Amino acid sequence: MFERSRTRVRFSNEDMDYLFQVVLGYHTYGGASFGERFRTASKVEDGEPESWMSAFREMGARIEHEADELEGKGKASAAPAYLRAFTGYRAAAFLMNPKADFGRFSETVESFVRCFRKAIPSFGNPCEPVHVPFGDNHLSGYFYRVDEQGRPRPTVIIVGGGDTFAEDLHFWAGAVGPRRSYNVLSIELPGYGMSPTRNLYLRAD
Repeated sequence: MFERSRTRVRFSNEDMDYLFQVVLGYHTYGGASFGERFRTASKVEDGEPESWMSAFREMGARIEHEADELEGKGKASAAPAYLRAFTGYRAAAFLMNPKADFGRFSETVESFVRCFRKAIPSFGNPCEPVHVPFGDNHLSGYFYRVDEQGRPRPTVIIVGGGDTFAEDLHFWAGAVGPRRSYNVLSIELPGYGMSPTRNLYLRAD
């Protein structure tokens, strides 16, 4: 039977500390520095979701502004900065209630998707957003390729949990698969991500 780590990293609140450990894990493939995240965490009141959301949204907005300035100057460092901004916005969304505050939630999702896509040039391998046909609808995701040669490659298809977005899967397999000669398709199943806004909901199958 699975259980969360009993090690506390920053917060006494179990859920908040677990999510902070998830955010720290994004460091491996460029999703913000430890310093940025611990500095943001210092602004969070332990166990208070609103302070978490505010602090991490501020982190995302601040870094996105820096990335916009770098992009305006034609700097290659803009793309990795956008990935760090993604982490701030994504962390903020972890504790949002879509039903209670859909406007703020959807705005935050739009922000982290925007930043993630602007970060793609920093990935080091081809990656593109994709829509996989699903009946009269589609499933959103990303396709990562080893290279542009067009040769057949083994392909890993990865999905996350019900509260996972396709962008999260970059840190699970998208970033590392092509380095090991695998193409990777990350995908949001019905009910995942923002698919309910397209009338796609969790299904028994």
